[in-house]
Amino acid sequence: LKTLEKEFWEVLKWLNVVDPNTNFSSALEVHKPGTEIWPLEGPEYLKWKEGKEGVLWLYGISGCGKSVL
Repeated sequence: LKTLEKEFWEVLKWLNVVDPNTNFSSALEVHKPGTEIWPLEGPEYLKWKEGKEGVLWLYGISGCGKSVL
């Protein structure tokens, strides 16, 4: 059982799994107030909010700030 548990943690480490709580806390530390407003005023969001679109997909290059909106 210990070997299986050890292998499990080694795989997680290899996959570079991020703890969501740590990630969220880090994002909160660098969040700038007001930066979350502009996406909520865009036409894509408004269409989605009205139910005309099924999925709203926010995407961008790595490090552009999606997590801290």
